[in-house]
Amino acid sequence: MALALSFRCPLAGGLHARPASRLLALCASLDADIEWRNLRTGRAADIRSPLALLSTDTLFDDPCEIVVGGADAVAARDRISRFLASEAVGATSDPDPRRPAGPQPSPGLPPMVEDAGLWGLCGRPAAAGLAYGRLRSLPPAFSSAEPPAGVVPVDSGPAGQAPDFDRVVAEARRRLDADDDGATGVARDILGVRRDLLSDDGLLTALRRALTEDGGAAGAIGHVFETYRRDLAGMRNELVRDREHDLRDLHRLLLDVVCPRRGGGGAGGHRGRPVIFAADVTPGEVLVLARTGIAALLLGRAGATSHSVVLARALGIPVITGCDCAALAARDGLPVVVDADQGVVIDATHGAARRYRFLEGAVRSEQRLAAPFAASDGPVMFPAVAANLVLPSLPEDERAALAETSAAFRNGAGAIGLVRTESMLLAAGSLPDEDRQTALYTGVVAAAAGRPVTFRTFDIGGDKIPASLPRAPEANPVLGLRGVAFYRRHEQILRTQLRALLRAGEAGPIAIMIPMVRDPSDMVWVRRVLEEERKTLAERGIAAPGPCPLGMMLEVPSAVLMAAHFCPVADFFSIGTNDLAQYLLAIDRGHPLLAADLKGPHPALLRLLDQAVREIRRQGRPVSMCGDLASDSAVLPLMAGLGLDAISVDPAALADIRAQLASLDRDRCRGLLEKALSCPDAGAVRALLATVPVRRRRPVVATDCVSLDCDWRTRAEVIKGMAGRLWLAGRVGGRHDLEALLWRRERHYSTGLGFGIAVPHARSPLVLHSTISIARLRRPVDWGAIDGAPVDIVIMLTAGMTAPEDDHLKLFSRLARNLVDAGFRGRLRACRDRQTILELIGQALAGPEPQGVS
Repeated sequence: MALALSFRCPLAGGLHARPASRLLALCASLDADIEWRNLRTGRAADIRSPLALLSTDTLFDDPCEIVVGGADAVAARDRISRFLASEAVGATSDPDPRRPAGPQPSPGLPPMVEDAGLWGLCGRPAAAGLAYGRLRSLPPAFSSAEPPAGVVPVDSGPAGQAPDFDRVVAEARRRLDADDDGATGVARDILGVRRDLLSDDGLLTALRRALTEDGGAAGAIGHVFETYRRDLAGMRNELVRDREHDLRDLHRLLLDVVCPRRGGGGAGGHRGRPVIFAADVTPGEVLVLARTGIAALLLGRAGATSHSVVLARALGIPVITGCDCAALAARDGLPVVVDADQGVVIDATHGAARRYRFLEGAVRSEQRLAAPFAASDGPVMFPAVAANLVLPSLPEDERAALAETSAAFRNGAGAIGLVRTESMLLAAGSLPDEDRQTALYTGVVAAAAGRPVTFRTFDIGGDKIPASLPRAPEANPVLGLRGVAFYRRHEQILRTQLRALLRAGEAGPIAIMIPMVRDPSDMVWVRRVLEEERKTLAERGIAAPGPCPLGMMLEVPSAVLMAAHFCPVADFFSIGTNDLAQYLLAIDRGHPLLAADLKGPHPALLRLLDQAVREIRRQGRPVSMCGDLASDSAVLPLMAGLGLDAISVDPAALADIRAQLASLDRDRCRGLLEKALSCPDAGAVRALLATVPVRRRRPVVATDCVSLDCDWRTRAEVIKGMAGRLWLAGRVGGRHDLEALLWRRERHYSTGLGFGIAVPHARSPLVLHSTISIARLRRPVDWGAIDGAPVDIVIMLTAGMTAPEDDHLKLFSRLARNLVDAGFRGRLRACRDRQTILELIGQALAGPEPQGVS
């Protein structure tokens, strides 16, 4: 009997190539017939055909149905249901259709470029980076999928027989495997789409007929792909329309197998690494260009979600889209600077462009070398920031997981606060044995290089049941056999994992964390099992580390309320807000319509968290948080106000979270939380977050905002350099935007006051901390000052919108009064170090209140 699953499509970008490929991989090993039906379009597709799935034109929130039959129908339905829940809006990196899409076009050329009168071109930033090279159009070998005239198919016999279809497909797959070798993460996923397309039954059937029946291999192949491309072009889903590039890639690959080209198709033939421009490119072309070496990629039509752009981003190639290719073609061969962060291309034949590249590169290098936004006048980071890690579900993904571990520490993580281990079970056909688990855990610990790693034991149950385990029906599995309740009935799974973790602990410091703990007796039982397995290892002559911390997830409301009773049996706690919120608020976190309501900071949840954290801290136990709320920058002040010891976030969020924490004031955050606890609902809490200041008060002048002997040679360079310094100090949120704002003021009137001094100033929400910056220049620059004298001292005033407006004016007036004093100017120029300048400016600001300020 067929099973049906009805739902509204929860995929943010609709059913496009990557989720289609994941569905294929998820169900490939099952004996089941699975059909996806889009009830809006009336189209249906076999789930094993990625192209057919794309042709259903399924958009976010479309009414859909999946019908499953066969021996493994129940397992297939359950796997797909879990997949849809995990891929819901907010759970993936796909674009949310309810939000504005993609980066916007650059608002204009940077001030340095505009000031120098250089030619430049603006587009949309798509993959960040700074590059230099000569403009070159896409090489001719890429311009068409058609084979050169007169080329004979490689497998044609003496009588012009058609190529052997199976040999063509096998060779194409071999080349795809070679392309994919070593690719990780997103790059591997994107390149894998081509392999999945080449396994599509409908496409293979059409290609076999074309090659064996229609004759004329190249033209027949072209006809098949053109038919599919036309179908995709008519889809409403933009992500599906973009998959035309993947089809074009596969088309070219098959032609290259059937009709080999001579001379390759790289970017070679040019001195240095060129900047390639084209209307668009396919992922395979990006791969070839990357291997032959290019500096940057400028595209006309591709969007930010194009597989080609995403792959280029993963390969570290700067990309700008929305470019005027005709304007670029008119300047073929021109040396250019590409600033893909701002979406601009600049004529590099002028010295000003070389200076721009030098100054931009200097700021980026300094930012990479420094701890993200670590201010010299700031406190130790609170709470500490750790990274979450998901263990790979497939052996070929292990390198990516280990690379992600190392990258997390490079981005400022102090530890790995949560390693989710269950993914290796969910995709495996059988339970990994002890040695397999040990090797994987040891690799993560070794990659951490002595820093702590916390492994959560298998979080099995609810919507996460391995296909290899027997499963009894449960009316409500989310409230059924989960965590320790599951372990008590499948004890050997826990024992095997604990042995593997103990063995991995020989490679470095680890902690073990238990999910879904309901009673203190659960932790007593797990600790007993852990010690028994330690003895088992000793009897086998296998070394295991001494006692390692054994902690628990706080995610069951009753356990949170009774946290004091768990402190004697748990060494540490980590709050899992995802499950805790769904149990507390009675909302299924996988529900496509209601799950978004769990993202908000509900005061009931905040009260529960506050009560638990205070009790746990009182008893001297560490407590952290690893749920979605920990990575939500909008509610970070509330999390900081709780007094957590640490938060563990996704690696991609590390830099932003660290930057925000560095700017927060501990006491203000606590005060905000106290107010939030009295709010009636989540909406009131969000309103509070928007109005209550929580950033720590930093001194208006600090040493990291004083620059001496600056080699900035024009007014535009000075403004650029000083905006960059403020950004590096964590005092402004967007250096380029601040630079543009200051420059717009300078275009209307010069801020050169005379006496060789300029005072540029701005009040903007970009400013996180009101600041007076001082720069003493190596050589004076023309500032258009009122007395015509060049400027050698620049004092910049930047104020945030939370500061009273008259504060800005008072600071300006106090400075101006001192700057007209020749003695003060002389002392300012005579200062030999930053500290002396700080003391002199401080004395000026501490003077009597100026009269008549308006």
